[in-house]
Amino acid sequence: DLRADVVGSSLRVQADLEGARTGSIDLDATAQLLQGRLDRDSPLRLRADANMDSIAWLASFTGQSGLELGGALTAALTGSGTIGDPRLDGNVSGDRLAVRWPEQGLRLQNGQLRAALAGDRLELQRLTFQGRQGSASADGFVRFSGGLAEANLRVTADKLEALSRPDRTVVLSGQASLVRNDERFALEGNVRADRALIEFAPQ
Repeated sequence: DLRADVVGSSLRVQADLEGARTGSIDLDATAQLLQGRLDRDSPLRLRADANMDSIAWLASFTGQSGLELGGALTAALTGSGTIGDPRLDGNVSGDRLAVRWPEQGLRLQNGQLRAALAGDRLELQRLTFQGRQGSASADGFVRFSGGLAEANLRVTADKLEALSRPDRTVVLSGQASLVRNDERFALEGNVRADRALIEFAPQ
């Protein structure tokens, strides 16, 4: 169910979507019209709630053939600011997350996500996955301001079987950090291959 109404000098959009594949998404957003139209400076208010028992349907939006996603995702967000500079606040949680790409030998499972939005900042409180063996975790933040992204992310792997194919196996351990701001872009860390096997097809 999707509805859009103009009330006075405001445009209100309401969406109540529910499906066996997509789960439920409830959206209520209002933007003020400036001189009768939407503008980057139009004040914005919104509330959005999502409860998806399966995110498998999102895989089609990645554009990667054979990539599979799994798990449940919930989100509760509020929005303010303007159309051109929105402020989002709320929480996003994911459980039993899975990323599978058989063609590339990628298989991550039993994932958990805990993230919080505060204005223009996404705080990644916890993101964990298990491989066929070992595990990986990540935390940090990403901030969007003035069209630029600032990030400080940390990734830790503990004997993670990152790739697993008969001709391609890579097991990793270590830590790495990604720092990006208006002064530098740096990827630093100490990551080792506990085990690696890569076979090339004969020419």
